[in-house]
Amino acid sequence: AVILKLVQTESVHQYYHQFSILAHRVEDLSEAALLDCFIGGLKPDIKREVIVQAPLSLVRAVALAKLYEAKFSPVQNNSRNRFQTSAQHQPKTSLLGLLPTPSTSKLNNPHPKAEVKRMSPA
Repeated sequence: AVILKLVQTESVHQYYHQFSILAHRVEDLSEAALLDCFIGGLKPDIKREVIVQAPLSLVRAVALAKLYEAKFSPVQNNSRNRFQTSAQHQPKTSLLGLLPTPSTSKLNNPHPKAEVKRMSPA
């Protein structure tokens, strides 16, 4: 059957769309066999993660595959550029006066001697 040879070459969404068309044409495959066919055709990195989750239904396998596809997809440069652009336009605020000025005597002596209080026996 053609469904057994189908492999993911595009997105999970497109793969599932092609898979479901072929699955409707096949009548003699069980739900478990369809699940195995779907997982078997996924890209190796996505397939590995979906198998670890051991989905019991095709719907769950598709959801997991989409989740891991998003996890493994590279971060778009556009989102990073938008953040940098918006961050550049934010007003610069001064933090002076918000915190007290640290004491320089403590900064110059990094190992101060601890004060010892001697107590007499009661």
